[in-house]
Amino acid sequence: MTLDYDSLHVHRWMLRDGPRMAAFQRGIEAMVRPGAVVLDVGAGSGILSLMAARAGAARVYAVERTPVARLARQLVQRNGLAGVVRVLEADLQQLQLPEAVDLIVSEWLGTVGVDENLLYPVLLARDRWLKPGGQMLPARVRAMLAPAGLATACEIDYFRQRPCGFELGVFAEASMHELLCRRYEVRAEDLAAPPQQAWLSEMGSAALAEALAPHRAELSFELPRDCRINALVAWFEAELAPGLLLSNGPDAAETHWGQLMLPLNRALQLPAGSRLQVRLACLPRTPGLSDVAWALRVNGGDWELHDTRATAAGAHAVLPPGLPPAFSFSAGDAPMSKKSQHHGAPRASGETGSGPEPESLSGSAAAPPPTAPPPSRPAACPGPPRPRR
Repeated sequence: MTLDYDSLHVHRWMLRDGPRMAAFQRGIEAMVRPGAVVLDVGAGSGILSLMAARAGAARVYAVERTPVARLARQLVQRNGLAGVVRVLEADLQQLQLPEAVDLIVSEWLGTVGVDENLLYPVLLARDRWLKPGGQMLPARVRAMLAPAGLATACEIDYFRQRPCGFELGVFAEASMHELLCRRYEVRAEDLAAPPQQAWLSEMGSAALAEALAPHRAELSFELPRDCRINALVAWFEAELAPGLLLSNGPDAAETHWGQLMLPLNRALQLPAGSRLQVRLACLPRTPGLSDVAWALRVNGGDWELHDTRATAAGAHAVLPPGLPPAFSFSAGDAPMSKKSQHHGAPRASGETGSGPEPESLSGSAAAPPPTAPPPSRPAACPGPPRPRR
């Protein structure tokens, strides 16, 4: 998902997030030393710069490339901190600072950390201006993942319920890869297995190239009890200072991020001891935007594969020609579909290849569309269910 950071409503949204604001204030108070020089990357409204100045920084450089920087400059003046905070309306990649800094602060976090693709300028600023022994806030960010059985119906379920008496299931199947951008409030009891770390971003040591590369994970879960699975759920945990975490996980206070819900084709009723293999990939596209792919298989069966780069083609979703698959599979391990049964397994990740048509992303593990029931009185036509946010 991408957000328009030129728009004030996005900044109002973030400023009203109490857990976010309180966590960053505590982290900045813990990390800013009296007389420190601080750089705020992507300063937005300038709130983190104001916090750093109040915590004792001697100078704070608030870098913001959008016109919101002008509002930040007004806020600095009204709070009497113009002698400490200098707002720079500029693209950080073309910026020259007059000195090195002791601390870099930045709220670059998407719902799973890296998914807003804003990490690159933060690491670039680190390499250019952070003093030896300087600190980063946050210092490290983990992406977490777990299978879940959500009590609230997924939006796609609406199209399988014969609204107004019509069979609209094809619309659900063609939409499976678009729902990633929906944020849901997930309860801890919705998780079907303990969460696991998908990847870790170490802000002090991560290579700059890492920010532009796909982030991928393959995890295995064993279900501790009989349960229903209809989604994968992902979130982040960010270490802002030693012993201080900010998280949008299901067991944390509610934040504007919510959690990311990655839907499955069908709800699966599984017994205790079932083994799930899960793959997740975050694929940078443009600054502020990434695509995401996810895959699941149960007890060594066929893979169910989804990719937000996919486009609808009838009841199937396919990648546009020339795009490499998000995951590489061995010949005997590939997702199967009507097309892949004839044209072979998907190409290995990184190959662009050619061919008469792109590989289907619909795994054969998905149940067939339900048979239409006998004609009856049309169902009511309510709007689709809304997420709990």
